[in-house]
Amino acid sequence: MNEINEKDVQTELKWMDEELKELEQTKQEFVGERLPYMKFEEKKTAEVDIDISKPFGVWVDQAKGVTKAIIELTHDNTRKVWFLNKRNPIYRDILKGVKEGITKFKVLQIGSQADTKYELIE
Repeated sequence: MNEINEKDVQTELKWMDEELKELEQTKQEFVGERLPYMKFEEKKTAEVDIDISKPFGVWVDQAKGVTKAIIELTHDNTRKVWFLNKRNPIYRDILKGVKEGITKFKVLQIGSQADTKYELIE
């Protein structure tokens, strides 16, 4: 059995201090109202009305390299937020629709978890 002295442990764990320091520097503080998440159901169409009164928020998952738009919307008379990957093709479709004055969309979810895809229904 290897004996480890306290000095060796502190030296080996020094990387954790750096990790914690980096996390504190990149910590994203939430500003705003906390709303429930929009949860779509597979193979079911949901009607949403997107709030365009202010720019969409942004959430960055640095570990995965993913940037998501935080889209405020109304669904079933309840204000909610939809975290949508900016690389998802539906994000571009929503932006184009909003530029044309459309804020109400019918969204169909196909698949689930890692295989989730969304389609706009006309």
